[in-house]
Amino acid sequence: MNDEREREVVTLRGIEAEARRLSRKAKKAGAKGNLKKVEDAARERGKLMLAKLPSGDYLWGDYGKIEDRLVASATPPGADEAQRQKIAQAVADGFAEGQIDHRRIIVETEEALTDVAAFRTEKRALGIVEERLARARADEIEAEIASEGSDEFGPVDFDALLDAGDIEPPRPSLGSSREDGVPLLYAAAYNGAFGEPGKGKTHFANVNVADVLKSGGTVDWVDTDANGAPATFSRLRSAGVSDETIRDRFRLWLPATGPEFRVAGAAIVERRPDLCVLDSVGASMGLFGLDQLADRDYTAFHAQHVAPIVAAGVAVLGLDHTMKTRPGELYAGGSSAKKRVVDGAYYTIDMFADEPFRPGAVGKATIRLAKDRHGGIGYGEGEVVAVFVLDTRDAANGPWDWRFHPGRSKEERDADQLGEDVKALAALEEPPLSKDDVKKRMKWGSDRAQKALARFRSLQSTFPIDPEPTTTTDKEK
Repeated sequence: MNDEREREVVTLRGIEAEARRLSRKAKKAGAKGNLKKVEDAARERGKLMLAKLPSGDYLWGDYGKIEDRLVASATPPGADEAQRQKIAQAVADGFAEGQIDHRRIIVETEEALTDVAAFRTEKRALGIVEERLARARADEIEAEIASEGSDEFGPVDFDALLDAGDIEPPRPSLGSSREDGVPLLYAAAYNGAFGEPGKGKTHFANVNVADVLKSGGTVDWVDTDANGAPATFSRLRSAGVSDETIRDRFRLWLPATGPEFRVAGAAIVERRPDLCVLDSVGASMGLFGLDQLADRDYTAFHAQHVAPIVAAGVAVLGLDHTMKTRPGELYAGGSSAKKRVVDGAYYTIDMFADEPFRPGAVGKATIRLAKDRHGGIGYGEGEVVAVFVLDTRDAANGPWDWRFHPGRSKEERDADQLGEDVKALAALEEPPLSKDDVKKRMKWGSDRAQKALARFRSLQSTFPIDPEPTTTTDKEK
């Protein structure tokens, strides 16, 4: 029974998200005076009223109220009455096309229910497509489910943990390892990798999968990003995974709908592989009509479809895209909740511009840390934890070769920067007199100026630091 109600919650959440999206679409189109797109948004909203719950019931709506809300969204501030009338007509035209089939359903239902009171009761039972009421109904169902299971819920029993003595924090122990021996993924946790399309995310996932399979582990791959079976199996073969291993310990899922995704998730929970790749997060949310820009939608998606897999002891590697308009940000495109739910390692991946991944060549990508819940990766947020080198030059004669060179530590980078700063001070015509003098002349911050000046003076007291020799002109002679 709970499964049916949970499916109804997912449907309602999807309707809520889609209604919000269409309102934003109408608002943006109205602001630009694009009546065609306003009409398109209204048509989609009219069709949304045909949404059907898992129980088989149709969702009903108050057409007048929904049209009024959409007109209000699409009408820009300061619009005159003539503009408003044009927008209202565009909305009405769109609704008229989108509602044709739904009006037929209503008429047939009204004819079947001759008792007006019964009709009204049935109409209330079926719900309404308004996003606020869809949200309220979903909240109500979730509260009912939670209250039914409240007797089984309680605080964590710490006895077993405390009696075990020392408690060690989780350490990365799965997937590919850097050359210093540190693995890149946490077992039984949600890990993630994101970047722009075509920047190496799938290659990163593929070699991690290959290393897990070669070490005797099991892997499931959920592909909602149109990679397909031939490309996936070809990459695994190129990475040196045998056909026997693929048959015995690898599973590929290609869900095209929300229910199919649920089937895959349930099977993965039952099978409990070592690693599950989710490619991609945004496309998977789309199967349920959820908006990846909305924190609430992403949180619900993760709780319902990803967290149960992790709770079963499976490591999940979620692949996701970032926005080209936000380069350098340490979270994927969409909701900031995507980063919040990570309880393993979270990476952003970017190929070297002059050494991209391509057939028959050596490609490189930086693996930069966006989040490490437990600190086991050994680097800070924003630092390059590894340089991923993929060599496919000898693919015709053998498997690909790959390495993860450790990123340089902050201490090493700071030491190099300090050396360059000292050289810059030594090249000044007049030696620096104080920290403030350095700040003024070099345009540096206080901390950088203080460290460079201290190091400069310590070296001066040991041996002089001569700037580069200058050439004396004939006039100076």
